[in-house]
Amino acid sequence: MCLVIPHFGSIHKLFELQVELTPDAIALKQNGQKLTYRELSDRANKIAHYLQSLGVKPETLVGICVDRSLEMIAGLLGILKAGGAYVPIDPAYPQERISEMIVDTQLSILLTQNRFQEKLTGYTSKTICLDTDWAEIASQSTANPVSDVQLNNLAYIIYTSGSTGKPKGVMIEHRSLLNFVTTAINEYGINAQDQVLQFASVCFDTSIEEIFPCLAVGATLVLRTEEMLNSSDDFWRCCQKWQLTVLDLPTAYWHQLVTALNPQHSRIPGSLRTVIIGGEEVHLEKVQHWHHCVAHLSPPPQLFNSYGPTEATVVTTLERLTPTNTAVSIGKPISNAQV
Repeated sequence: MCLVIPHFGSIHKLFELQVELTPDAIALKQNGQKLTYRELSDRANKIAHYLQSLGVKPETLVGICVDRSLEMIAGLLGILKAGGAYVPIDPAYPQERISEMIVDTQLSILLTQNRFQEKLTGYTSKTICLDTDWAEIASQSTANPVSDVQLNNLAYIIYTSGSTGKPKGVMIEHRSLLNFVTTAINEYGINAQDQVLQFASVCFDTSIEEIFPCLAVGATLVLRTEEMLNSSDDFWRCCQKWQLTVLDLPTAYWHQLVTALNPQHSRIPGSLRTVIIGGEEVHLEKVQHWHHCVAHLSPPPQLFNSYGPTEATVVTTLERLTPTNTAVSIGKPISNAQV
């Protein structure tokens, strides 16, 4: 299947168009905090102008070492809007791994939060704290910045887990990111009414599948809390409370949730429309049990099995799993992809 990539050349241009269409729609939610599309845009634009004042332009790598927060999303958008490519660094990583990533990418600019400064001991280049330095950033313009980003410029570098050796940074261009996001919107049917859970670490490319299709169509991104993971009961209680419509989960975690489900007392909210899983082989018996537990919902949520290495931009193949499946497949190539 061939899908025409938008001519805008960057994912943040899709976001900018959405801001103009639905400025007052809720873009982000977390723990009672909310940001509208206009408010998120204003924050991201201030960060972008500040980064540009420091020399950020296409192919400039900017690190981002923050927790799961509204600041994290504004920071990612700010880096992209400035023309740079983001390099996510998990604050929970061992200090040695953080240092290795910084040295490997030769980062000259790093966005973080004040409480993580101790993790960055030895980093002597420019550090910007999105919390304690905000007064300085806040003086910047809220207008959309101008950058000369092209389809072949870098959008991000995400490091592999290192399970097969030393972690390596995978460089992804805007062309590939835009193709994937456009495909995800079409395949999953993401729309402005959706409430999409942001579950994955920003250091895993699954986060891209959650964040950018959502913000490109005017949907609401709901950032998960740590409490949500305490138990399967807590997970489904939060899904119900937040009226989530789209879940994107690691297969192993989904297996755990499905094992705990009881068809007679299903805790799955009626709002749920789409579930996407990926990361390892799916067990057929879990797929069958899942469909048994959601059969009473009208309509039952669709279930997608996704597969793809980080090097091939998030997802390469996709399969919709139905109650009639007698085997589980990783599916067929997405738009503009080959296997």
